[in-house]
Amino acid sequence: FSVLTNTFKAEAGTHPVIINFSTKSGTNHYHGHVRALYLDPDLSSRDFFDALKKSKSAMRSLGIQLSGPISFPKLYKGKDRTFFLLDLETIYQRYASTGFTAVLSDAQRLGDFSGLAPNRWPKDPLMGEAFPGGRIPAERILPQSRFFIDSFIPKATRDNQWIRTERNTSHGTQFTARVDHQLSSADTLTASVFVGPFRGTGSNPSIEQAEFGGQQRTANLAVHHTHTFSPHVVNAFTFGKSSASTHGAGLGRFDNVDPSKYGFNIHNPDTGYTGIP
Repeated sequence: FSVLTNTFKAEAGTHPVIINFSTKSGTNHYHGHVRALYLDPDLSSRDFFDALKKSKSAMRSLGIQLSGPISFPKLYKGKDRTFFLLDLETIYQRYASTGFTAVLSDAQRLGDFSGLAPNRWPKDPLMGEAFPGGRIPAERILPQSRFFIDSFIPKATRDNQWIRTERNTSHGTQFTARVDHQLSSADTLTASVFVGPFRGTGSNPSIEQAEFGGQQRTANLAVHHTHTFSPHVVNAFTFGKSSASTHGAGLGRFDNVDPSKYGFNIHNPDTGYTGIP
């Protein structure tokens, strides 16, 4: 495959990025193989950009491929004319990554922003001016705000930075199919389809027992026709269609939290639930 980001030829049009990839075609003989890949985290090295610790990434994949001529007994014989290729692969991956996020300092968690430049001091919503000295009085910090800071904003690990480890998993199946047909000695028609649905889950260490999940589905269709006018003149027509969809959801659990204690009083008359939605 190749990725083009500039200096396109006229055939590429005006798209910002062009990705070209090629797949194998069938032959006059049937071929097939089964492949497996397993990456053990104990054998992995530390990532170059992950200076804290060795990665715990793992990967497993299993694939099968079959290709050859398309033939139906007593109906059609595709030797030298029509060929197919089918490929199916399942992939599971588990990986961990280290992230860095700027968070409040210990003083800022208590309302003291005096360490910042005066133009960045928080403003008093009642007066419209910055709090004197960049310090928010303790009595002006609402219980809801304190609950949010303590529950959702982690404490700085180093230099106002929160260093975290995220654990993620993804698994899915990808399928590729291709058909080649020799229309005549001068015309060749090729069609290929790729479908790749994947699901993934991840953790958010800032919230205890919180996790998120998502699903992504990608599909590509390509049709290619080549006509040879002469040994020096060839015309190629290509049609492609791609689609992608992503769905995600997050979930944080608050089984041991009484929201009303912190000033939250959200009531759903349909379910009788009172608390955080």
